[in-house]
Amino acid sequence: MVEFIFLNGESFITVGCLFIILGFVLILITKNMSFIIGFIAFCSGIILLGSLITVGLFSKEYTALEITELKPNLKKEELMKFDIRFLESVLNELREKKLKEIQEKKEKKIQGIINS
Repeated sequence: MVEFIFLNGESFITVGCLFIILGFVLILITKNMSFIIGFIAFCSGIILLGSLITVGLFSKEYTALEITELKPNLKKEELMKFDIRFLESVLNELREKKLKEIQEKKEKKIQGIINS
């Protein structure tokens, strides 16, 4: 389930927001049956976004999947043996490295433009 949420996170955000907006509009505009449909859509959108937030904040597997996305040669099963704080620190280090690499590439590109 966590991998499904991780791989389809953008869809969860899009569909959840659409359900919330549609449900809110139906709740405000109409009465009776449409109110119930709007309420159900609103609650469904909140559940979708809530599950995405919950998995992102509290799941060790989600953190391990993010690390394997940045470093594909690592195995998720090996990473799952470690503590969540350790995995988060590794993830932060990998993000910092990636940002440094991007910044260095930009600096080299700018230096090349200046030199030419």
